[in-house]
Amino acid sequence: MNERNVAMKRNTNEDFKWKLTKIHFGVIGAAMIFALSLLAQNTQYRDFTNKLVSLNKEKRELMDEKTRLTIKREALSDPIRIRSIAVEKYGMVGAEPNKVHEIESSSGVE
Repeated sequence: MNERNVAMKRNTNEDFKWKLTKIHFGVIGAAMIFALSLLAQNTQYRDFTNKLVSLNKEKRELMDEKTRLTIKREALSDPIRIRSIAVEKYGMVGAEPNKVHEIESSSGVE
């Protein structure tokens, strides 16, 4: 009987050690999975941050281009500038801008 009790205690002790080892590896595995999920989340956050920085840079470039084109449009919308471009670039023949202005002034049209 005494030998049997010793064997049962040994089996119980070995079972306890095995269960403790399984729990230990389970905790280590869970910690590793948690660490990997944090790493993946950090990588995703960094990717989104880089995309946001890139989009903000592109937005600034587009706003600069819009401003440049607005200034260019304002400069080109001047009637005298339109006439000079028509004459210089396209060879169109027209009255001198000063003469047109004189005719409009003398006829009372403004």
